[in-house]
Amino acid sequence: MYEWDEGRVSLVDILPKGESLPSNGGTAGSYGPGEAERGTVLPDGNEGKVPYFVQNAVSADGSRVSFTDQGTGRLYMREPRAKRTVPVSEGQAEWQAATPDGSQVFYIEHGELYRFDIEGEGEKREALTGEGASVLGVLGIASDGSYVYFASGSVLAHGAVPGSGNIYVWHEGTISLVTDAGQLDDWTPHALLYLGNALGGPSEGAKTARVSADGRTLMFTSRGNVTGYDNRGTGNDCIEDEGAAPCNEVYVYDAETGQVRCISCNPSGIPARSDTLLYHLEIPGKFLSPGPLYPFDLPRNLTEDGSRVFFETEEALLPKDTNGEMDVYEWEREGAGSCGVGQSDGCLYLISTGQSEEPSYFAEASASGGDVFFFTQQSLVKQDNDELIDMYDAREGGGIAAQNAAAAVTPCLGEACRAAQVPPAALGVPVSQVFSGPGNLAPPVEAKAVAKPKPKGVKQCKKGFVKKKGKCVRQRKAKKSGDRKGSK
Repeated sequence: MYEWDEGRVSLVDILPKGESLPSNGGTAGSYGPGEAERGTVLPDGNEGKVPYFVQNAVSADGSRVSFTDQGTGRLYMREPRAKRTVPVSEGQAEWQAATPDGSQVFYIEHGELYRFDIEGEGEKREALTGEGASVLGVLGIASDGSYVYFASGSVLAHGAVPGSGNIYVWHEGTISLVTDAGQLDDWTPHALLYLGNALGGPSEGAKTARVSADGRTLMFTSRGNVTGYDNRGTGNDCIEDEGAAPCNEVYVYDAETGQVRCISCNPSGIPARSDTLLYHLEIPGKFLSPGPLYPFDLPRNLTEDGSRVFFETEEALLPKDTNGEMDVYEWEREGAGSCGVGQSDGCLYLISTGQSEEPSYFAEASASGGDVFFFTQQSLVKQDNDELIDMYDAREGGGIAAQNAAAAVTPCLGEACRAAQVPPAALGVPVSQVFSGPGNLAPPVEAKAVAKPKPKGVKQCKKGFVKKKGKCVRQRKAKKSGDRKGSK
């Protein structure tokens, strides 16, 4: 393993105290339990060990790297900038998870679950379970390591079933049972498909569980009868290696209430007909979607706050879904998004239309769930005028206005430029018989001065003249007030 940093390349998998390099090389996280050859066909067509899911094996800022010595199976942590390597496990171990900052690493050694805290005081290595725990794997952790969800066939808390796929949560030193998910050999049933065949399970790197950042919400899938819903519908098309099987459903666990809820079970209560999946890989001859994201990342089917879940199924869970094809759904917790208070079971919505003649598939979602990306061949905006598969964003608050702009106005030519003529009213029933309204309004009365007409035939005198005895004579001027008779 190497690190490239600002143009310089340096070795990462260096053992402590200047020891030689790992005899069989080092790998991020882990490559299967020990040196076991699983004989599984990888996505590139090669046979061999399938890589574990290793998200956060490299910390978000690149300052810490978890790696396994493939010769001894021992787990280490390297801090390239500090130029030091710290042993994490005491012996052969299976890397399971790490916090985003790389400060805490969770792993399985001798069937027990451990946490290694490089920043903790005192003993850095802590056993979270006792002897005989027979831990199968970690489903997920909180971003600060305060919640750890794992599976075990042993009875570690009240209500667990011996030899079954029990899911537990560790929090503040206490282990509690989440549920019995069944199927001991595969505690996270398949939700990733490759070439139409199931490829999944923790031992093969395909995780189907998600945990919210605060650790209080767990989303997982199961073919077990977790909540009592009939997921064994007669004649269903849920297929496993040996033919028809119980259908895969999606469940949500709330650590605050301790409740497990099936969010993909048909709300009508009718038995399941199709599997519910989280993500699709290549389906030959039908659809091409992104390749495998693991072992480095997983689609965000659960939002950061745990209030929304996204999945896909061919089953019609809502009346608007009538196409019988794969469609993308969203579940919202009560009080989240547009799901109002009082909806204790949450709310279910279609992301794709449920009307397309071809399947639609989930691709990714933003951390808040405000943007949901999916693939469909259906044209959903005016800008999409072909019949190709496109990626869409179901965007909270509306899409891009430019993609739904009104058609351009064509300039008028010739007679088309004339204003439309209003046709005369057709003869028939008088308008007053069909009119509905207050009737005609009386015109307002305006008070205006009316000039008196001048009598005809009467001659008018010009200015400075007055009429006397029918004749116009010059008007005499009045004397000034200072004039007196006989004065000078």
